[in-house]
Amino acid sequence: MNGLKFAMGIATEQNLEIEPTIQYKDIEEYITSSILDVRLIKTQNKLLMSELSALNKSRFLPSLNLFGTFGTTGFGYDLQPNDFLKFFPIGFAGVQLSYPLFNGTVTQRKINQKKLDLQNNELQFGLLSEQNGMQIKKHNSKD
Repeated sequence: MNGLKFAMGIATEQNLEIEPTIQYKDIEEYITSSILDVRLIKTQNKLLMSELSALNKSRFLPSLNLFGTFGTTGFGYDLQPNDFLKFFPIGFAGVQLSYPLFNGTVTQRKINQKKLDLQNNELQFGLLSEQNGMQIKKHNSKD
């Protein structure tokens, strides 16, 4: 009991009351409610599918980049006897258009990796579904 109090961060002198009866939920509540891990895996599956779709669509699309910078630069000497220091503004802007002709199969490898991640995600979903079903059967057998 003292170990439990220590793990919970409660002083060992404090009384701890534990309810001796356990209230089980009805089976309908287990079926209708979705566990957090399953919802997480489903969301991860949607994300992987959208990433795979984006990779398939974007591997032949050109990219357009706009960039620019502005600042000042100074030339000279600022101490006596010949103090001269002048600042000049400097800046540039540009546009870059890139069209992928050959990227060394990098995109195809990324697509294959996403497919493997998707298969792994589906296996995790199956395992969690089986585990949830097993826990529901275990709950039913106690009644």
